[in-house]
Order: sequence, then structure tokens, then C-alpha cells
Amino acid sequence: AVEFYSQVPGVTISLAEVAVSTTALALATSAAAAQGLVFASNIYEILSPVLPLPGGATVQFRYQDSADPAFEPLLRIDKFDVGQAKWLLLADLPPDMAGNTIAAPVQTLSLFALMLRDTRPPATALNFVGRRFAAADGRVFGSTATRFELLAQYPPLGAFPGTGVASREYRVDTATGPFAAFSLPFGLEAGFHALQYRSTDKAGNIEPLKSAAVAVDGAAPEPEFTSPEPLLTLSNGAALPSTSTAGGAS
Repeated sequence: AVEFYSQVPGVTISLAEVAVSTTALALATSAAAAQGLVFASNIYEILSPVLPLPGGATVQFRYQDSADPAFEPLLRIDKFDVGQAKWLLLADLPPDMAGNTIAAPVQTLSLFALMLRDTRPPATALNFVGRRFAAADGRVFGSTATRFELLAQYPPLGAFPGTGVASREYRVDTATGPFAAFSLPFGLEAGFHALQYRSTDKAGNIEPLKSAAVAVDGAAPEPEFTSPEPLLTLSNGAALPSTSTAGGAS
């Protein structure tokens, strides 16, 4: 529920929840996503027959308990400025968590909403597409046919969804060079490689840089034959040394 109090006797203020699509509502919805804001309430349009408001007024939201109390202190009231096409923080005032209310002063009326500010970055994982092998020393091997992809997950803000992942990027064998934007799984040449990668969300939160050591095996295995005898006699009568590989004998 939203309550609006005029501080001037005789001034009547009406409240109407926006229920139909309007140009201002469409702008307000898209602007919130671009600004990294998450709606914690519906959008409300507050109107008054007297503009501007003499002496100002106070808008107050009354809300239900958040599913995750860790995010309740982050609730704030924002007002949509049609001229700037952006949401503006009314005042950096925390909610009254005991009374489940939050209030802020206003001088002009417009669209209002209860917002959460997204401050948590995504979490990215490096995934092997194709065959892989984990060595006993912890190194992970792929082949030249293996492809690598970045999977980014976005943590929700309690009961509310986050703003979502905006981009993923990586760089190979450099700690200072530019990043490449990730879009499709990529391959690597044979050898040992150092990868760095991260993701950014739509609120501009950048994930701390992650790194991984990747080994790519580009050589086919060579068969080796061994025998406890000095010579190994084959069915055709040929004799081989006790240790032999496809590339030579020893």
C-alpha cells in the first residue's frame, strides 16, 4: 500500500495505481532496467489538483516483510522524472523495518515505486564442451577439439530477480591485454594456457576477475609394447626389443 500525506490543510491528493500501458510507464519500466534498479513494488502514479505542492509533502510505502531480511535495509523510494527519462532517488532514507514502512519527502508528483539497488555481480564458471581429463595433480586437460564457454549465473535479490547478465569477457595468456567478448564457445591451441574471465550485470557491477589454468593436448597417444624377455617374438617371426613405441625402439 502507498500512503501520501499533504502537509498543507485543504490540499487533496489522489492516488491511482498505474494499470494500463502508457508511454510514461513504458519509459519508466525500461529505464529501471538500464539503471540497475529492481522493482520491489508496483508503479504508482500520484496526482494532486495543486501543483507544485506548497510546502512539499511526504510519500510513504507500507510493505510486507521481505522473503530475505538481508535485502530489506536496501529498500528505497524512487520517483520517475519524465523529462530526464530516469528514476531519481527521493532520499537515501532506510525503511522502518519494525513498522514495515518507508517514507521520503517530495516537492513534485509523478510515478513512484519501491526499489532495490542491485549491488551484487554475477558469478561465472568456465565450462568444457567436449572431452576432458582431470590429472591427479589437479590440472584439467582438453583436446584441440574441446571448446570452452563461460556460464554466468545471476543471484536473485531475495524474493526479487536481479537485473541480469549484460556481458561476459575473457583473455588468454595475458594479464594486461584487452578482453575478448564471449558469445560462442571457443577453442585453444595445443599447450598450457592461462585464462582470465569475468561477467558484468546490467547494473554495471563487475565480477572480480577469475582465472584458470588449462592444458590442451594436441598429440595422439603412441602405443608402447613391453615384455619381460629381452626380445618379443611376433607371430610372423619378427623380433622386437622388450620396449617399443610407434616412434622407435629402446
